Amino acid sequence: MKNFYFPLFLCFCLITKVQASGFDVKTSSIIDQPAIEVLGDYNNNWYVIGFEKPNHPDKPARFYILKYAAGFPTAKSSPVYPPFGEKTDYLKAAIVNGKISIFYARCERVVERPDMVDSRDGYKQIPKIMRQDYDPTTLLPLGEPATIFDEAIEHFAASGIVLAQSDDKSKTAILIKHYFRQQKFKVLLIDNTKGPVFERSFEIKAEKDLINFKRMVVGNDGQMLLEAKTQEDPLHLDPKGKKPLKYYFFSINNKDADPPMLALAAAVGGNQMSSQPAIAVLNSGEFVISYDHYANNHSQLLKGISVNKYKPDFTLAGTQDLVPDDNLIAKAAAYQKTKEKGFEYLQTQLILPLEGGNFMLVAEYRRSTENKDKVTGAVTNVLDRHYLVAYRIDNEMALKATAFIDKKQTTHTIGYAFSVQAYCKGNDVYLLHNEDCESDDEHGLNLLNTFLPASGAAPTTQKIVHTSEDFFTSMEHIYPGSNNRILFTEEKVVDFSVEARELKLLEVRIR
Repeated sequence: MKNFYFPLFLCFCLITKVQASGFDVKTSSIIDQPAIEVLGDYNNNWYVIGFEKPNHPDKPARFYILKYAAGFPTAKSSPVYPPFGEKTDYLKAAIVNGKISIFYARCERVVERPDMVDSRDGYKQIPKIMRQDYDPTTLLPLGEPATIFDEAIEHFAASGIVLAQSDDKSKTAILIKHYFRQQKFKVLLIDNTKGPVFERSFEIKAEKDLINFKRMVVGNDGQMLLEAKTQEDPLHLDPKGKKPLKYYFFSINNKDADPPMLALAAAVGGNQMSSQPAIAVLNSGEFVISYDHYANNHSQLLKGISVNKYKPDFTLAGTQDLVPDDNLIAKAAAYQKTKEKGFEYLQTQLILPLEGGNFMLVAEYRRSTENKDKVTGAVTNVLDRHYLVAYRIDNEMALKATAFIDKKQTTHTIGYAFSVQAYCKGNDVYLLHNEDCESDDEHGLNLLNTFLPASGAAPTTQKIVHTSEDFFTSMEHIYPGSNNRILFTEEKVVDFSVEARELKLLEVRIR
């Protein structure tokens, strides 16, 4: 990889074009940045933030804004100006209200910076959060930085931010997370056409629990759902031992009323809740919260999935308990390690909102084991991401269709992401996932699409592209764009003295 000090991006990128049946596939040239953050699509262009290393202990990272035309025929790069200083720290970026908005933390004294960049989640103490906007055409700054949070005014310290955008990209929600020992947080809602809609700080009324916000989702109508979970206070540990894990959910819209709150204990109905519930806001404004449950906290056998739909005030609107089906269990038998009835190592991966209040829940076989080399003694992780189970549920919480998608995906040495992601056109669903290439079980992957029609007909799977021997499609995130385009990141491990990996982008257009 070239040195970070490179000439401004070439006007033309090298392009690889592959046409699979029903798909156009193109890749960019290698991105000459050590790390990137994808912002997504705006006006038929992809936007990316390139930077050195976030939260560098000695100095702030240097940043570039990268702009790619759809299909990568052209690219443009511009350094972030004014650059961040020694009293600042980059937080996040997004395309908000027609501008590229970069959010960063700022303190008044250099000695305060270590507290501001504490790597422990919830333990940062950020006194001020700023937003600098940039023109998406010229990539140049627009006006002066604006303050979106000041602890002197809000009377609590921030520990970071969470950004969420609605499926139709019409709304952007911003959560200002609190320092873990304080009991306030702040929420901002922006209409990406009209501008700011809502801004308010709230008191946390979660009994005596200390909580840490983890996620936020926002609907097309601006309805927000925030998820937090309990955490220990290291300065005041409970002498009776660790408290049971509890999740808190907050419902916020553009009204001034205190937000309704829902608390769920980790042990529900005698079963063990998984460590990460799945959440979504439907286009009806209602919430879906689901959790996997097991016989106990040592079991890897999924007993069922509890799916609950709530109105914005957390009134229960419907439930659906998904239990192991004998037909599906028979199809998953090849991956089963025990003779017990159920799905072993199956975990809910996502909830995809569809039209008319419908949605799809997708679960994936996910297992990580240690592999010790008999000669060297070196220990590596073996990552398995095998079959999928997709449940289509309608607005009345009735189960309309179930699909089993068989796939095999194992790697021994490279810890890339191999999790399924989903994209929809109306109520047609495209599940995008990887599968091992039979001719190369370590370095070859096929990027696949499984099409699930709205009618509930049987799924069909086809290969989109075979990734090369040294590049791998990263499936932790996908970035939907206009004109049925989806962006992925690709990366490879390199053995250079300074750099550890190289990056490029992959665009798939559904025809």
